Amino acid sequence: MGLVCLVMLTLVGCGGDRDPTAKPVPLTVGTGTTATEPQSTESNYRAKDFTFTLPAGWAQEPSISAESYGQAASAASVAPVGTAPSSLVLVLAYDIRGQPTESPDGPRAWFDWYARTNDAEITGAAREIGFAGGKAWQGSLNWTDDVGSPVEVSLVRAARGDILYLIQCAAEPADRETIAAGCATIVSSFRATR
Repeated sequence: MGLVCLVMLTLVGCGGDRDPTAKPVPLTVGTGTTATEPQSTESNYRAKDFTFTLPAGWAQEPSISAESYGQAASAASVAPVGTAPSSLVLVLAYDIRGQPTESPDGPRAWFDWYARTNDAEITGAAREIGFAGGKAWQGSLNWTDDVGSPVEVSLVRAARGDILYLIQCAAEPADRETIAAGCATIVSSFRATR
């Protein structure tokens, strides 16, 4: 099931404001189980505009929603069970119909803007990568979440037709390896469906 909202196309940093007592909102994944329950094996996560492999032990993060991320046509927020509040992966699809897909300064300028917008430091310059049968740009940065925890972020950005896809893998230091492994699975298995 995809999530749809109409708000401004503005991306903000992820804070550590997850409420661990929040009631999960179930979203169906390819196996027919709910994404709010951790899977013992990998499963296929499906949204309106994309699909990816949800790593074993990961679940939908219910307190993060598409409404938080502007004009997201589809959104997923997933995390390994038991990780720190800011350690999660966001997969977002924005309908950019009628908008330029790149600034005159190119994709690296977008990463600079994103870092400035989120009061972050770029730690890995944007570089072109193979992604979902095409090309994308990947870069990394660090920011401090709302409760003062340092967060390392890897971003993948790809435009496909009228859709801009973003995969944001954020990890607090204790969860770095777990998030990096899950992020690699999500990025390598990601497929646009529109």
